[in-house]
Formats: sequence, structure tokens, C-alpha cells
Amino acid sequence: MFSATEIVWFGMDFTKAKFVGQFDQGMGAMPATGGDMRNKWIPQWNALIQNEQQNFDIKKALNKESVYYDIATINTLNSKIDPDGCMDVNPGKLKNHQLTLW
Repeated sequence: MFSATEIVWFGMDFTKAKFVGQFDQGMGAMPATGGDMRNKWIPQWNALIQNEQQNFDIKKALNKESVYYDIATINTLNSKIDPDGCMDVNPGKLKNHQLTLW
């Protein structure tokens, strides 16, 4: 990655994420559910990086000539998140998970 002049942005993997607390859909609107997180917010966060490249300049940050965007695979992975298990208003302990790089 460090010597390449071009990279591929595959998106952000939220499959192991746990959202803690109340997630509001803005301005006091209805609280978001786990399904909202999986089906609406997570895909929109990944699309934001791609759609607003002027605000998230990965090319400049990583000193690359080209950045290609391919978030289809990560969207497929994120779509399999269990909506009943991704949010917690009152969490217990955080579990130690092994970091997986692929």
C-alpha cells in the first residue's frame, strides 16, 4: 500500500461494531433502530466518503495519484449485520476482539 501510486477504497466494515446509546435520526425525530443502522445509516456513511471526495480527500491524505472506489463488497457484508444485536442503550463490558485485516 505504501509504495503503490493508486489504491482502492473498499469502505468501512461495521460488522463488529456496537452502537452504544440512543441514536436519534436528527432534530429530535424518532430514534433509530438496529434495522435503520444496517439499512440506512451504515450504507450512507460509506457512500458519503465516495460522494464527497472533496471533504474526504483520501488521495491527498495517503499521497496517491488515484483512488478507486468499490464499496459493493463491504455493503454486502454490512447488510448481514444482526439489527437486534448492533445497538445497546446500556452496555456491559466491551469484549476483546481480535483485529482481522484482509
